[in-house]
Amino acid sequence: MKNRWHLFLSVLLALVFAAMSIPSSFADTPEADNGSPLDIGDPSQYRSDQIIITYDNNADLAGLEAISEEIVSITEDNQGNEIALVEITAEVSVEEAITQALEEPGVLAAQPDYIYSLLETTDDPLLGAATQWWWLEGANAYQAWDLAKTNHQVTVVVMDTGVNINHEDLIDNIDIANAWDAVAIQPLIDSISTEGPGACGELSSSGHGTHVTGIAAATADNAKGGAGISYNANILPIRVFSLQGSTLESSTAILIRAYDYLFSLQETNVLNNIRVVNMSLGEYASGDYDVLLHNQIIKAGNRGILTVASAGNGNRSDALYPSDWLEVFSVMPIDINKQKPAQYDINSNKNICAPGINIYSTSFTSAFPYVNDDYGTKSGSSMAAPVVSGIACLVWAANPDLSVAEVKQILLDTAIPFGVDAGVLAGFGRVNAEQAVQKALEQIPEPPVITLEGFYTLCTGLGSNLVIDIVGASKANEASVISYTSNHTVAQVFQITLDGTGDYYIIKNPSSGKVLDVPCAQANQGQQIWQYQPNGTDAQKWLIEELDDGSYLIRPKLNPNLCIDVPGASTTPGTSLWLYSINYTNAQRFRLSSKLESRVPDGVYTIGAAVSPQQVVDVAGGSSADMADIQLWQFNNTNAQKFRITFDPVSGMYQIINIGSMKAVDVTGAGLSSGTNVWQYSQNNTYAQRWYIEQVDGCYRFYAAHSGMALDAPGCNTANYTSLWTYTPNGTPAQNWLLTLL
Repeated sequence: MKNRWHLFLSVLLALVFAAMSIPSSFADTPEADNGSPLDIGDPSQYRSDQIIITYDNNADLAGLEAISEEIVSITEDNQGNEIALVEITAEVSVEEAITQALEEPGVLAAQPDYIYSLLETTDDPLLGAATQWWWLEGANAYQAWDLAKTNHQVTVVVMDTGVNINHEDLIDNIDIANAWDAVAIQPLIDSISTEGPGACGELSSSGHGTHVTGIAAATADNAKGGAGISYNANILPIRVFSLQGSTLESSTAILIRAYDYLFSLQETNVLNNIRVVNMSLGEYASGDYDVLLHNQIIKAGNRGILTVASAGNGNRSDALYPSDWLEVFSVMPIDINKQKPAQYDINSNKNICAPGINIYSTSFTSAFPYVNDDYGTKSGSSMAAPVVSGIACLVWAANPDLSVAEVKQILLDTAIPFGVDAGVLAGFGRVNAEQAVQKALEQIPEPPVITLEGFYTLCTGLGSNLVIDIVGASKANEASVISYTSNHTVAQVFQITLDGTGDYYIIKNPSSGKVLDVPCAQANQGQQIWQYQPNGTDAQKWLIEELDDGSYLIRPKLNPNLCIDVPGASTTPGTSLWLYSINYTNAQRFRLSSKLESRVPDGVYTIGAAVSPQQVVDVAGGSSADMADIQLWQFNNTNAQKFRITFDPVSGMYQIINIGSMKAVDVTGAGLSSGTNVWQYSQNNTYAQRWYIEQVDGCYRFYAAHSGMALDAPGCNTANYTSLWTYTPNGTPAQNWLLTLL
């Protein structure tokens, strides 16, 4: 029942929002025919007038006509499935609507449109001028500014009630051109309606967004007001709240739109420096709550965006979302005495503490005409979160190459401990901007010595899919060196090291233990290349010369006037390589892949299915026995789901060890064919336990080192108990994986 409004909004949103990957298997809602009630939470937690459905191109939604007023598109996932809001009639409950929707052909998932509340407390009286900005000193901001300033190098997204874009201490930092209203689906500066937003973009009933924005990024060094802790981060405000009666509310659908808007800005290269999203909203819940929003936050993290959220103001220890999801950085408030007032939340899912009580910042007066030089004091976890968001901006300004996981770890590692005498805060730390920035600077690598030492695949200039290979993966002396189709096996991995002089390189295949060699030490035109036992002679030393286009000539020390060449510029797999006079054609140009050892930093990870990130690689039953099945299972944070991934400097491949069992992920019987099962087995240093890892479009692919077969979820099935296997590489979503550093 797609009416004209549906068609109009679908076209509009397709132009504005980027495609989003929301796996249908996330929906754990049982179908109606099982006779059991749906577990969708308390009715107060979701909208009573609409649900969200995901359906494919073959769907028949005729059965929804009797219960719906309108079906409005939100976005599409990366498989072309549509995600839409279904406005239901007053006679139908949300539970009934979800049950009906799941019975319709082609409907893949259905869930409520969850409501999120603004995490705000009442204003406190203004402090004296001498202590109004105590929170900057309380987070060691001034010392951090001596080390780094953001100065618009990083964008912080404030998802809140909007912002007074004309405020004197914000206007110079706000990205007015891209400010967005995810409620009205239009630019924020035009959000004028009867429900509250003023011409400046802030809900007239609340100055919350303006206050939060000033904490993170009020303009520094402008002779007005104060300064945000980021020292002039670029601000992208997105309004996600609307007035429902006298209450400010956001919802799943609105927040999905907000994240999709960010992704579209990235994909169209409008903004490439979005690194932090600040949220001051939440809902208390349990179980598998709001998988659609959770997936957006996971997707943001994979795109290099850290989500920071306030930890809650309800004096409760139960879960608050989004704050308590693993991928969200959760912030608790402390006061000027470094104490946490009793009314604020705490549990093991929170991450860090920051100043949040009696915080003086930019403010908004709702009376018209609007005042643009207003300041005031607020308290709450909403005020603590932007302190950490601003510091994260400073950290990225100091070292732009850091990942989301690395920034989170820096903030945790540099936090000032409260100590065992701090009561409930023991075990947590107070954010420390100075040390966080200092550690970020220390992690900037020294300018590299120009050396190519490392593990690579060597691609020919005749095509990136044609690489140097040891024929038949042979370990024998005199085995031919050939060009062959890339297949992710050990025959195509080479370790490049400098010889004792530092001028020439040794090129070794770690599987065979042999090195590239000129036969009989005769470097003549047309001489074939083979591999041979390392012997330190000049026949095994190579000069690698970089050309202007970044490719390389590989020249023998015995005769530098020659270089390795693909005879006749042949693209036929299996062509033996030879030496030939230098002519700079593509047959003589080789490109080094990114260093294999740098693709995944050593660490402990969960390995999630890209099509369903909450389904992760798991050791069946948490077993510590050899031959226990490697399967998919719903994320439960047990050691059965935690794997240490380390690069093996001997094989040039990765090893994957389960933390619970200390057994290696192993290919059953070292099978070479498609459909070979994957299990765990005692570490034995064989290639059945070595993996080639490739990064593709924000995902990772794992290939069995001895066969080149890809780690695969059979049939793209992500249900619990799904046994994993190795299968012919095919680029399907079943072979894409997400790594989350723990």
